[in-house]
Amino acid sequence: MKKVGVLLTGLALIVVVVIGIMRFGASRVRMETLQRKAQLVEAVMSGTHAHQVLLLRQRGVSIPPAFETDASEAELRAMVAQQELLLSQPISALTSWITGTEKEGEPGKQVAALLAADVRTPVSPGNLLADWFTANTSVDALSVRSVASVMQTMLDVERDADEVQSLYGLYVALGLPVHLAQLGLDESEPGLQNFGKAVSAVWKDVPFDTDAATVTMLGTKMKNWGQRYRGIRDMHVLAREWIVAPEFAAMVPAIQKMQPRRIAVIGHSYSMDMHWASASAFAPVVSEMVKMHNPDVEFCFWQKGGMSASGARKLFYDSAIEWKPDVVLFVILTRSDADTAACREMIQGFTKQGAEVQFFDRVILPGSYVSDRPETLTALQKELAFTLIPAAEMVDASPLRAKMMALDGAHAIEPFHRIMAERWLRYLTKPIVQ
Repeated sequence: MKKVGVLLTGLALIVVVVIGIMRFGASRVRMETLQRKAQLVEAVMSGTHAHQVLLLRQRGVSIPPAFETDASEAELRAMVAQQELLLSQPISALTSWITGTEKEGEPGKQVAALLAADVRTPVSPGNLLADWFTANTSVDALSVRSVASVMQTMLDVERDADEVQSLYGLYVALGLPVHLAQLGLDESEPGLQNFGKAVSAVWKDVPFDTDAATVTMLGTKMKNWGQRYRGIRDMHVLAREWIVAPEFAAMVPAIQKMQPRRIAVIGHSYSMDMHWASASAFAPVVSEMVKMHNPDVEFCFWQKGGMSASGARKLFYDSAIEWKPDVVLFVILTRSDADTAACREMIQGFTKQGAEVQFFDRVILPGSYVSDRPETLTALQKELAFTLIPAAEMVDASPLRAKMMALDGAHAIEPFHRIMAERWLRYLTKPIVQ
C-alpha cells in the first residue's frame, strides 16, 4: 500500500508540474502575442506619422519643428510603402504572425522595418492623443495606443476608403479596440462634443484640421465604423430592425413574389455601406432586406465616393452593362454638360439592353456643400424613358429633417437613409405594391 501511495503521490506531483509548465507556456504565449500586437500598433503609428509629414511637405504647409523629421522624402516614401504593404496583408497572415505560428512572415518584416525607421516625436498626433487617453481613462496601454493609432490615421480623410478601413478590419480581427466606448468614454452626442473640445485643445499645434467640430466628427466616424466592424450596428442589424417596421413589413409579401432578377447600383457615398455618417446606407440595407425574403434577387454594387455621371461612365459603365442587370439604380452627381451627356449615354445603353433605369428626384440634401443639378434628370426625362423615384418631398416633410445633415455638411444620417430605403424598395416591388 505504501508503494501505491508513493506512486500516486509521484503521479500527482508530475501532474502538478505538467500543469504548471502548461500554464507557464500558455502565459508566455499570451505575453508574446500581446508584445506583437503592441509592435503592430506602434508600427502603424510610425508609418502614419511618416505619411503625414510627407503629405504636409507636398502641400507646402509650414510644419512645426517638433513635428518635422530629418528623414528624406525617399525614406518617408519607403515607410509609407511598408505600412501600405502591412495593411494589405491577409488577416490570416497577420494573425499567424501575431500568435507566433508564423514568426518569419511578411508582416513581421514590415513591422520591423517601420519600427527601425520610426520618425515620430513626443508631439506626433498619436502620442499626444495616447497621453490624453491615459490621463482620462483607466484602460491598459495597448488599448490606449490602439484607439489613438486609429484616430491618428483618420486625420487624413483621403485614407478613409483604403488604409483606415483595412485598419478597422485588422484591429477588430485581432481583438484590439477601435472606438472610444471601448476605452470607457461617452459616445453620446454631448459626450462626443466634449471629447472634440478636449482633444482639439490637445491637438492645437498639430498641422491638420483639429478644431472641436472636426474632432467631434472624427469621434462620430470612429463610433459608426467601430460598431459596424464589430457587428454591433451594421447593414445586417439595420435590415433586421427596419423590415419589421410597418412601412417595410407591408412590402414583405411583395418581396417574396419578386421574380429572379439582377439589380445594379452605381453610386457615390450616399449609396455605400462605407458611408461614415450612419451605420450603413439605404442601398446595401435594401439589398439585405430583400435577400432575407427572396434569395433569387441579386444585387451588385459599383461605387466610388464623390462619383459624378462622367466618373460612372468612365469607371463602371462597361462592367455594369456586361453584367446585364434587369434594374439599374444611379446615385450619381450631375454637375456639368459632360455629366448630362454621360447620363444620356448610360440610360440609352441600359434601356436598349432591356433594363429599367432608376434615379431619385433628389439625393443630396439642400444646404450641402456638395453641388448637384437634379433638374438635369427632369430635363432628360422629356427625351428618355427612365424612372424618377420621388423622395425629396418625403425627406423634406420628415420631422427629423432639420437634423439629417451630418457634421461634415455633405452626408446624411440614418433617418434619411431609412426614408430612401422605403422609397426605393417600394419601386423595386412595383407593380406588386402600389
